[in-house]
Amino acid sequence: MNNARQHSVPSPIWSLVLAGGEGTRLHSRTRGDDGVPVPKQFFPLLENRGTPLEDTLHRMRPLVGARQSVVVVSEHHRPHWTPLVPKGLCSHWLVQPESRGTGLATLLGLLHIARQEPDAIVVMTPADHGICHPETWRKVLARAANWAASGVTLVGVPGEGLDDGYGWIVPAVPMSADIAQVGTFVEKPDARTAHALREAGALVSTFVVVGRVSDLIGLFEVAVPALVANTVGHLANARSWLPRQIRRLFGQTPAVDFSADVLATVPQHLLVLRAPDCGWSDLGTPERLDGHVEAQRSWQGTPIAA
Repeated sequence: MNNARQHSVPSPIWSLVLAGGEGTRLHSRTRGDDGVPVPKQFFPLLENRGTPLEDTLHRMRPLVGARQSVVVVSEHHRPHWTPLVPKGLCSHWLVQPESRGTGLATLLGLLHIARQEPDAIVVMTPADHGICHPETWRKVLARAANWAASGVTLVGVPGEGLDDGYGWIVPAVPMSADIAQVGTFVEKPDARTAHALREAGALVSTFVVVGRVSDLIGLFEVAVPALVANTVGHLANARSWLPRQIRRLFGQTPAVDFSADVLATVPQHLLVLRAPDCGWSDLGTPERLDGHVEAQRSWQGTPIAA
C-alpha cells in the first residue's frame, strides 16, 4: 500500500454480474404461482421493486451502461432470464450449461470483456444484493474503480449488525484511511470470532471486486493457472464462442470457487476499500431478507455521507 494512489479513471468501466446461483436457502420465499421455487435473483423479493438482478443492473447506471454490462446465467434458468435481456445485447449474457462454481463463471465473463475492451475496468458483483442507499453504493464503486491502477480492490462493509454467516476481510495493517492492503480472509466464522474480527477492524466481504480486466485475469493465472490454460485452450481461435465449445469446457472443468480458490490465495495482490454504511445485505436467507426489509423502512429519506 505504500505506493498505492488513487487515480481518475481513464478506462471504460464494465460490469460483470454473476446470476447463475440457485438461491436454495431462500426457496421458502421465492415460489412462483405454480409452487415451484424460483432462484432469488429472478424473483421480486421487495415490494414495488424489480428482481434483484434488475435492481443490480439499475444500480450500476450511470456508472456502467447496458452495452458494458455482462451477465453470467445458467441454461436451466432460461425461462427466468430471457425476458430480462435487453434487445441487441444477448451476446453479453453468457450461458453456463452447468455449474462449475463461481471461478469459471467469473473467468468466462472476464475473458469476454477482455475481448471487447482490453483496457476495461471491471466491477464484478453477485446479482443478489440489497442496498438501502444506492447512490452511496455507486459512489463506492466509482472510488474502487479509481484505485484500479494500484491493484484489484475488494469492497468491504462494517460488520455491525450483520450475522455470523459472512466472510471477513482482515487488512494487513490497521486502516488509517478507508483503503488498505488485504492481509487475510476468514470465511464464515462463529459469532464470537466474528465479534473479535469486527473489534479488530476487519470488514465483511461483499464479494464485490473491482480492477482492470487484465489484473483480474492475472489473479487467476497466479492462483489457478491450469484453469486459465484449459479455458483459453477451449475458447481460442474463434470469433465468437460456440455453445458446443462452452459445453465441452464446462464438461471437462472441475469446480473452482472464486473466493476460496482465487482471492484467498493471493491476498498480497489485493486491496480492500471500506464502504460507508449504506444498508448492504446479500439477501441470502429469510432472516437477512426480513432484516433488509426492516432496514429499508428505517432508511427511507435518510441521507448519509458518502
